[in-house]
Amino acid sequence: MNRAPRIVLPNIISIIFVGLLLFYDKIMQHFLWIATTDQQEKVQLEHPDSEIGEIQQPWNIFDNILIYQGLKIGEDYVFIPLKRKEITKEEERKIKKQFDVIAEQIVNVGNKNGQLKNEIFCQLIKQTTIGEQSEKELKPTMLQETVRRGWHLIMLCCERFSPLHNFEKILLAHFDKALDVQQIQSEGLTSTMQEDISMYAVHSYNKLIMSILPRNILKVDEKTKFDIEKIRNERWNFDCELNDIMLRQSILPSPEKDFLVPSILIFLTNKIIQTDGLKTEGIFRKCVPIDEAENAIALLDLGDYNNQFFKDHDNLHLYAVLLMNWFYRLWEPIIPFKLYDDALNTVRPSGPNNDDNITKITSCQFILQHLPLTNILTLKYISRFLKYIYADENVRQNKMPLENLALIFAPNLIRQKSKDPTKMNANLHLEIAFIRTVMLELSNLPIDWEDEKFEQSQRQIYDNYCKSN
Repeated sequence: MNRAPRIVLPNIISIIFVGLLLFYDKIMQHFLWIATTDQQEKVQLEHPDSEIGEIQQPWNIFDNILIYQGLKIGEDYVFIPLKRKEITKEEERKIKKQFDVIAEQIVNVGNKNGQLKNEIFCQLIKQTTIGEQSEKELKPTMLQETVRRGWHLIMLCCERFSPLHNFEKILLAHFDKALDVQQIQSEGLTSTMQEDISMYAVHSYNKLIMSILPRNILKVDEKTKFDIEKIRNERWNFDCELNDIMLRQSILPSPEKDFLVPSILIFLTNKIIQTDGLKTEGIFRKCVPIDEAENAIALLDLGDYNNQFFKDHDNLHLYAVLLMNWFYRLWEPIIPFKLYDDALNTVRPSGPNNDDNITKITSCQFILQHLPLTNILTLKYISRFLKYIYADENVRQNKMPLENLALIFAPNLIRQKSKDPTKMNANLHLEIAFIRTVMLELSNLPIDWEDEKFEQSQRQIYDNYCKSN
């Protein structure tokens, strides 16, 4: 009877000790940010040659998101560290392959399983929302890299699938927050991260709008039956080439056939001005309900600018979203794909191997010398319009200086053909710098003959479609 305590007590202590070890192991597995550097290096040494493509076991989709963000260790994968020392090209290749394969796994699951689409977006929203706990547990640099990777995934998912209809508003609200520069600043992110997150949000929102089909157009006018194919053949404004728009416009009656830029561009900028967009805070940083954009896009493809839909809708953010999305959905961006690298070279810092004898042209000179005339005129028009947005008398109210406008419009005006997120991210800041320089320089060119034509076309569009009765 006296021996029982001596036997039971060690067993209890052993059980508690083993339980603590298991609990600690679980914590270290799921919350990598509190692991030591030695432990992280140990994980990498244990799996130096693992190839993700060879692994057969299925992945838990939400664990994959954490692995992609560097917040969890995959059992059979080379760890993707949040912060790493100098690495070899071979190690860099392996890390890039992991990014690609993990992202592809996540996107494919959402694309093939409708029930998981909202769950994936919900998890990504959670993982890109900065809370007090994450600020305490992660160093600032690691926190920012984690958020950056999360937004990468949101952008890639929006490329392939959309949330179910009942989740769209939640996702749009998340985009709204990402585009709200003041909100981002309050969360303590650096200016570089502000740019990255806003760019990913713009890409994601544009992709979400691009997934729209004109299925609800009859809600605009139930008495009107639209032949979608006829619309596409006659007045295709979205998802086409800029030259095709101008060619179709050239056979229309006056005055549209004489416009130097697409009439849709003139109409949308007119509507922004008419709805007091020049002075409204949040211009170009707010999302709109999908069904509103859906109806408007179908009507704009038809060229039905006089439709009652536009007379009834005075939401300036709708017209701002449509303007950005129209640029983004041009098959060939305003800065053509073949000129992408040369354009960025005008703002790329000089390197030690550069020839000092080579004269470097400005971004404006590059535009005027190398772009097709229609592209030049379109860039001039939008640059002159955006100058009103960041003018001193307006920017105090709308909080959209030139830097913010360049950030928002860069992915709509210049982009590379590659969809590789690593390559897209590499030139992010050069694209913003180029568009900022182009906007500033083109808007400050002396008044020329085309400016008079711009003003004339603006008055004609306003009188025909925007003027209140």
